[in-house]
Amino acid sequence: MADNAKLAGNAIEAGGQGAAAGSVAGPWGAIIGGAVGAGGSLLSGIMGSNAEEEAYKRRKRAYDSMIKRATNVQTAGENALFSSLNKQNPYLNQMAYDLQTNTNDVLNVGRNQVQAGLAQQGIRGGQAGTLLARSVGSMTNQANQDLNNMMYDENQQRKALAEAYNQAKALAGLNATLQEFKG
Repeated sequence: MADNAKLAGNAIEAGGQGAAAGSVAGPWGAIIGGAVGAGGSLLSGIMGSNAEEEAYKRRKRAYDSMIKRATNVQTAGENALFSSLNKQNPYLNQMAYDLQTNTNDVLNVGRNQVQAGLAQQGIRGGQAGTLLARSVGSMTNQANQDLNNMMYDENQQRKALAEAYNQAKALAGLNATLQEFKG
């Protein structure tokens, strides 16, 4: 509404100036000069308004495109982060598998050392088997406890990272909200 009033005011002023310039040629010159002045002013006002509107639309499209790209990057980053946070450390999985299948190299070395120690002490037969089983069982229990502690700690670290990310995201949302495009 204000733009239309400004446009009309400019047209009247330009029409007056055109009429004054055309009055040299008499009353008809004043009429023709006024019409030409007002028409030119209206035409340039309308064209200028459309040009400003097109420039505004281009800037808004560029801004919207920038926001969309930033959102896509954020979404991809979050997906990658949470995908990695939802996976357990593969080395811990391998350790668990080795303990379950009795293929853990450290336990096998320990078993061999216990057998060698029992043989050096001259302990053989059932007594040697019982002592070996107790030793290997104790080492295996300790290895399982250590593995469980490492898995628990690793799980807690993944939860803490996810919480830290969500807190940072919430804080960033409070401090840096997107503003409406005003041109």
